[in-house]
Amino acid sequence: MSREITEVNIFFNNNVNNHLNIDDWIKICQSLNETSEKKFNIHLSDLSKCNNVSLLISYFNKNHINYSVNIDWINHIFDDLIALIDSVNGIKTLILNYDLKNSNSYELDLFNKINIKNNSLFIKSIVSRLTIQSLHKFISDLSKIGITTIIQSIDTRKCKDYDGIPFTVDFNDMLSKDEPTLKIFKKIFCDETLLINDRMYLIKMINSFPSNMFCNIHENCKHIVSVDGDGSLRLCPVIKGTKMKRRTIKHIYDESIIFDMSSDYRNLCKGCISSDMLSKSDG
Repeated sequence: MSREITEVNIFFNNNVNNHLNIDDWIKICQSLNETSEKKFNIHLSDLSKCNNVSLLISYFNKNHINYSVNIDWINHIFDDLIALIDSVNGIKTLILNYDLKNSNSYELDLFNKINIKNNSLFIKSIVSRLTIQSLHKFISDLSKIGITTIIQSIDTRKCKDYDGIPFTVDFNDMLSKDEPTLKIFKKIFCDETLLINDRMYLIKMINSFPSNMFCNIHENCKHIVSVDGDGSLRLCPVIKGTKMKRRTIKHIYDESIIFDMSSDYRNLCKGCISSDMLSKSDG
């Protein structure tokens, strides 16, 4: 099959038991990278439970492999994060997932210290209707200390397989195309002093409010593979999948896998607002 894999998302601590050990993951990544260079995105929902993840990061650094590390931010992980950065001599691209409702000057100071220690830091700001009014100031505060923001709108869990994006149980928390919200995003878009990962992405996101992006992953994004820590495949970063989770990482080049992706997409995907997929789709 001619399917070419260019990007691999690896999710640790994502409601999965029996994670493969780090030595196995190093061998898997080494094997995947032999055919063509790939970007690996490590997702850590709880840094304290990711034993030996530094070994995988060190392997990426030593072999000059393109990668990012995405970590859910809780302020008590600061010491562990600094220790991790020191142990691997820097993380190529570090992304901290941060709920804007927790914004305060103390955590901005922590972000500044992390950015000084690891000068490739992005903050993925999780924003809702409740916090949209403070978004511009937050991005501005980060920009003043040299930190770039990725904006992630809050979503809703549309079925049990949705487990890879920040969710709210209240639909009213979600952003919409109302005039006040559009005014804020226009201000952000036009403010050239702000460090934003991708301004054109903002237009895509607004057009998909509140959660109406359909990426057609089996057609448009089939070069992206998502896998849980136990080696089982996911449909995408947002949705675990039914048929896909019966597959493992060793099946990614099987011709029939596209049929499983297509089936899970048709049966499970109800749309999303994921920054990971929105930035890579035509939606």
